[in-house]
Amino acid sequence: MIPYLVAFLAVAALLAWLWNANRDPAICLVPPALAFSPLVRYAGEALGWPGAWLSARKALVFVLGLSLAFRFLKADYTWRRIPGMAVIAPYLCLVLLSVLWSVLGPYNADAPAILDEFVDWALPVALFLYFAASPTSERTIASAERVMAFTVFTVAAYCALQLLVLIGHDSVVPNSVIELTHEGEKDFWWGSFRLYGPFASLGPNALGVFLLLPVAHAMIRCADTSGAARLGWAFVSLIAIAVIVGSYSRGAELGLLGIGLTLPLVRQSIRGFGFVALVLVGMVTLLGGTAIGQHVRAIYSAGQLDPDVAGRLAIWREILSELPDHLLGFGFDGWSRASQHLIVVTGDPLIHVGAPFPADSQWIRELADRGMPGILLLAVIMAGLIALVIRRARHQQASSHSHSFLTAAGAGLVGWSFTLFSGDNLALTVLAGMFWYVAGIALAAARDSSGSSGGVQRMSGSPLGPAQPGAVDRVAPQLHISPAIEEHR
Repeated sequence: MIPYLVAFLAVAALLAWLWNANRDPAICLVPPALAFSPLVRYAGEALGWPGAWLSARKALVFVLGLSLAFRFLKADYTWRRIPGMAVIAPYLCLVLLSVLWSVLGPYNADAPAILDEFVDWALPVALFLYFAASPTSERTIASAERVMAFTVFTVAAYCALQLLVLIGHDSVVPNSVIELTHEGEKDFWWGSFRLYGPFASLGPNALGVFLLLPVAHAMIRCADTSGAARLGWAFVSLIAIAVIVGSYSRGAELGLLGIGLTLPLVRQSIRGFGFVALVLVGMVTLLGGTAIGQHVRAIYSAGQLDPDVAGRLAIWREILSELPDHLLGFGFDGWSRASQHLIVVTGDPLIHVGAPFPADSQWIRELADRGMPGILLLAVIMAGLIALVIRRARHQQASSHSHSFLTAAGAGLVGWSFTLFSGDNLALTVLAGMFWYVAGIALAAARDSSGSSGGVQRMSGSPLGPAQPGAVDRVAPQLHISPAIEEHR
């Protein structure tokens, strides 16, 4: 009874603070809710603790409903035009058509399950539309950056405790973490040697990908601040990178490489590019002889592909072989159903005949579920978002949160595009939630943030280099900003 009372009081205090501080619950609660709802659910299912009912889906419903309730009670009915919908809407409409194709076509008997899966897909998108259509301000964007940093810190702290248990130094670790970690060692083949943090049921690859967008924002704030603030953001960046490396996720490491190389290019800094290249060379040198480096080199060793890579290629070849007969794909989540009737030799003992095969690539999954239109429109949405936020970032004051957020979002989305080659990440509510969270806030910032009324200022001592001056001269006519937004500036 006491734990429930403490939890109730904590939630009540949080809601009171959000209300009195005039904070948007969705901005403050989405990242931690996405990060820790899988842990609570796994603890409930594996050890019988309270919370087995919780899921990322239910967490998003609660947070989004809470935000809408706050706005209703405050009589705030202000909405804004969403920029970039010309490149976003076609993909969203194609997904809706694929749902109809599946329900009314070959998988009519699975209509309830398909609609349930569609809800999982639609919730992060609804969150994106909410953020993108809501007025934003420097204060709102700063809150989003701090919340992502807090989420990185708590996830990294849990991973540190998990690591202590895995290496046998659990005397200083809470019993709850010890029990969950040992349970994970029994339940998952990777549970004894890879960090997976709170993503017990999703795995270490999900952990690595989840941290990519937050680490991009931490890195850019490290470059855009000075003094104690820079040290704080540097610490967040380093622990996030350490966790990504410790997850052994090659897809996330590729995404991290993409972010590191893109950030100085976006900021048009030769010095920054050289700095990042030097850091990458140092990391490769230090990690090359470790188990992490060996795991990366194992992709192709002794004339053979890694079994995991070979299995993925076998699945991709099977999907490509089915393409001539399914030019428009199998329908929404159709590959997971069609693959149950196929025999694909992957070398993975966990996959057996009659079980669905993962596509293990969002690009290939689009090809399987929605054919060539799916993969083309997904490329359009990714390229369109990246181009829009990078272009708008150059019109912002260099020291502003808007400039940092848009720059980091552009580089982060480039890194995310790389991860889509090794995982169908948009099919996972937790990962899709973080992706659409950042994309929605970035579009709102691109629309509502003013140019640089004070001029673009150089940030001395920034390792990634300053934003280029002169971009302000090319700013298009400013959008009208309502008094409601000005109140928060």
